[in-house]
Amino acid sequence: MDAYLGEIRAFPYNFAPRYWLECMGQTLQVSQYPALYSIIGTKFGGSSTTYNLPDLRHKVIAQWGQGAGLSGYSFGQSLGANSVNLLPPQLPPHTHEWRAVRKVADSSIPSSGYLANIEDTIEFKTFTAAGTNLAPLHPATIGITGAGQAHENRQPALAMGFYICVDGGEYPMRP
Repeated sequence: MDAYLGEIRAFPYNFAPRYWLECMGQTLQVSQYPALYSIIGTKFGGSSTTYNLPDLRHKVIAQWGQGAGLSGYSFGQSLGANSVNLLPPQLPPHTHEWRAVRKVADSSIPSSGYLANIEDTIEFKTFTAAGTNLAPLHPATIGITGAGQAHENRQPALAMGFYICVDGGEYPMRP
């Protein structure tokens, strides 16, 4: 199979062909594959005697650089997150329904945080049993939504193995 040393390919099987290793971020000794080290160095981690292969488990590949109107990425930069907690600024605009009665609070209309009409006007305020002080709405008035749990943040994908040619390939000549 013709390949360049350091070339990464996706294969439709679950084993590494001869002269290839799976891209799982594993640490290799420089002395084990010195030609591959001369090409990728410690770009994906390592030290003076070791280097790491790229870790492409649970990742999609993005082109480094910057296209017109797009974010710029450095070569070897890891991007994204497996899950995200949404905050109020990221929620879509929406409303919550609530209802009130147009009557003065009395024994038939609880005055423990529900909205009630002040005398015969159209102004609504909340009342507590202690009097006319403003108080928070009763929890049943507008329900709480959400539990603050993270959601998966992944585009549809097909799981395959990514493998890097570590030996037996042609050494790529730099231009």
